[in-house]
Amino acid sequence: TRPGTKPSLAASPAIDLGEPLAALFKRARVADSLYRRYVGRLAELGVGDAGDLLDEVAEKGIGSLSIHDRQAEKLRQALLGRRGWGDAAAVLASLSGLS
Repeated sequence: TRPGTKPSLAASPAIDLGEPLAALFKRARVADSLYRRYVGRLAELGVGDAGDLLDEVAEKGIGSLSIHDRQAEKLRQALLGRRGWGDAAAVLASLSGLS
């Protein structure tokens, strides 16, 4: 990115909306014990993969997932790079337009 410009979607990490949660949490370096703690709650919410997670965050915010701030930040970085959770809807819309 040139000085004075904002990063584009292309600057974000490659996002596989079908990436299973276990793989996403591992890639984000969230401990397996913490993943096991969260997976049941996420399943109750219908969150089974990266796309579902982004969709839930876009609709209800990251707080709806009841994930500790530190792990949520790791997931955000793995999924969105420099973008914030507030950009989840825009990222989903962009990716949906590509398929």
